[in-house]
Amino acid sequence: MAAPVRAHPYHGIMSLSTIVTSDDPQELIRQLSDDLSSAPLSPFETEVIVGQSLGMERWVRHEFATRQGCAASLSFPFPAALCHTLARTLQRKASGTSNPQLDPRFDRRTLTWRIFALLEDPTVE
Repeated sequence: MAAPVRAHPYHGIMSLSTIVTSDDPQELIRQLSDDLSSAPLSPFETEVIVGQSLGMERWVRHEFATRQGCAASLSFPFPAALCHTLARTLQRKASGTSNPQLDPRFDRRTLTWRIFALLEDPTVE
């Protein structure tokens, strides 16, 4: 029996984001394929898929192309790169400048400890 796929939609600044989890990578690629097929982006937009390794990126691209016939307009940032890009984008919008200084709250070391604290907080799901 396949491992269940769980979707965790986010609200607020990441309202267009959903984190999908499963123990079975085949179920994850099936869910990704279904999701991208049911609501495709325009040809000028890029779908962002966070992965932990280049090997995972290659596997996802291959599996997706096998299922869909093509795997284009996909971006695979590592989690840290996604967080950095998100922090820069938010800082740019908040400051109104094109190249703002990153807020110290988004520093890599600071974020590591803040995320660690959230992971251990029993009130956060």
